[in-house]
Amino acid sequence: MIIVSNTTPLSSLLGIGRSDILVALFGTIHIAEAVAEEMRLGGFGIDKDIFRIHAVEASDYETLLRRDLDLGESQTIALAKTLSADLVLIDERLGYSIAKEEGLPLAGTLTLLLNAKQRGIITEAKPLLEAMIANK
Repeated sequence: MIIVSNTTPLSSLLGIGRSDILVALFGTIHIAEAVAEEMRLGGFGIDKDIFRIHAVEASDYETLLRRDLDLGESQTIALAKTLSADLVLIDERLGYSIAKEEGLPLAGTLTLLLNAKQRGIITEAKPLLEAMIANK
């Protein structure tokens, strides 16, 4: 499965020390260079066992996306299209809407937590959500 992620779902889980959820659900996650840079600027390390960083060439498509989205979101959507991603992790409302219009399969952080609970990776989602809110 090819999973591509924007910054927020990753920083939300890494911010509360729960990268294990990402690993258990997906193994490897593909991210654009802009997402990797946003994570670094946010103080998060990039574990090369979890994340595969991709250069995303500027294209007419990405330029079109950049009119409405930040660089991380536009590169995430462009990368997902390029890799024919099986799932795109994105929380921001506008980015989610545009990715949906592009026909990409989507999930946000809350969906990840619910899937982790259903699969027995975590026992409760609520304490993790509360920790993420407190960590903002």
